[in-house]
Amino acid sequence: MRLILLFLFLSTLLNVNIVAATQVTPPVNIAPSLPNTQNNHDFVYQQLFSMHSQLASLDEKLQQQKILGNDVKTLEAAQQALTIQLSRFQSQLEAQDKLQASQFTGFDGRISDIASNTNIWGGIFTFFGLIITVAAIALGFSAKNRAVYEAKLAANTASDSHMLQWLEDNKGKLISETKVELEKVSLELKDRAEKLAAEARAALSKIEHDLIEESKRIVTSNTGEADKGLNKHNKPPTGASAKSWFKVGLSAFENNEYDEALKAWAKVLKLLDQKEEPELYAITLMNQGFTYGKQEKFEDALNSYAALIEQFKGSANEEIQIQLAMAMLNQGVTYGKQERFEDALNSYASLIEQFKGSLNEEIQIPVASAMFNQSAVYGLKKDFPTALKPHSMLLETFHSSENSEIRNIIADSKASIAELALLYEAPEQVLNRVAEAEKNSEDPQNLAVMQFIRFLLNDKTIEEVFAALTAIPAEMELEWGFREIKDYLANFEGEKLHQIQAVVSFFEQHKDIEKLRIELGLKS
Repeated sequence: MRLILLFLFLSTLLNVNIVAATQVTPPVNIAPSLPNTQNNHDFVYQQLFSMHSQLASLDEKLQQQKILGNDVKTLEAAQQALTIQLSRFQSQLEAQDKLQASQFTGFDGRISDIASNTNIWGGIFTFFGLIITVAAIALGFSAKNRAVYEAKLAANTASDSHMLQWLEDNKGKLISETKVELEKVSLELKDRAEKLAAEARAALSKIEHDLIEESKRIVTSNTGEADKGLNKHNKPPTGASAKSWFKVGLSAFENNEYDEALKAWAKVLKLLDQKEEPELYAITLMNQGFTYGKQEKFEDALNSYAALIEQFKGSANEEIQIQLAMAMLNQGVTYGKQERFEDALNSYASLIEQFKGSLNEEIQIPVASAMFNQSAVYGLKKDFPTALKPHSMLLETFHSSENSEIRNIIADSKASIAELALLYEAPEQVLNRVAEAEKNSEDPQNLAVMQFIRFLLNDKTIEEVFAALTAIPAEMELEWGFREIKDYLANFEGEKLHQIQAVVSFFEQHKDIEKLRIELGLKS
């Protein structure tokens, strides 16, 4: 208030003095340019404020459209045009600031000229003129900064308000979309786990059979004993030998009495001297781990396998090396059941590295299985290039093998790679892989799946696929799940999509060939 009163007082004195001064000096014209400049200045600030608000609004809309995945080219063009226009206004404002400062400087100069032609009041007015000049410039810059600040503040407030309103209006949609994505990921993880479980069951079934046979062979070796008593597991008398307890454990295991089997394995390990009878000690640890696995006590199983591996990893004994290779394979399978894929891959890699060069077929089988399992794990992780590496290693290492189990492993690997190739390779390449798998496989399930892949690529009819499916023996366990290519299968439409879904349901759910025929609309 004091500044305003002082300014009015000084203005009155100045006007009086200027009137007097005009009687002795020519008139000085300083007024006309200032009002126009000031009005233009106000207009520019108003435009600047408006454009800041528009630019903030455009930024908000641009972010919203990007979130929704819409085309934002139009908004980006508008944003660029507004930015250019804002730059021009800013340049105009700076030019007017310079002009205004120049005019104030001229005004100060004019006052000095007047002062030089008057009495002592001129010096006083010069001093007051300086104060007025400084005050005016300060007020001008203050107005400018306040306008810019208020424009930015208003723009930010509007942006936050609009964003909150948009989130409130769209929260239902956002929550729904998030739930869909979470359910999709959950189903995918479940599918992967189910496929691993199916593959593990098949592998463990084979291992179980081999393990029982190997146990019988070892327990009767070098003793001349027959297999009598193996189907009974009555508790042996006190002081019975480790082999007697081993027979009890084996009999209990064959009868699915796993708690009794574990008690017997523990008794064997307690009675045995691993240095004197290392083979029996090693296979007992192997049986113990396998029995824990049947009970899904995976950590206990892993401990048994780890003990076997640690105690016998350095053994030039071939029987123990067989157990060691099987323990490493089972260790990887068990990690896979826990979805500890990196640990599983490490177990397979250790097995391959240690025994890849073995000439013993009983060791070569676990090595080939480890290579196949490596490829399968990378397939589940949808890493096709890396899945090809252990697959190629399997073919290179065992291409000349005549062992039927190894040949089956190779055939299974070729069929799995052909399925996975649907996601990454051209149809011609996939069909070449299918032909190679068919040439190397006698498994009716593999052959039926290859026919299905041909159907997906329009190389076979659904009738031909159904005929291949009917050739699968009723007692054969169906293990194929198509989980890796679920997204690929969802891209089909119409009748073909219905036929695809029916075949997938046959493998994964009902396994009823007659029900499949009805669903496909085929004649009996």
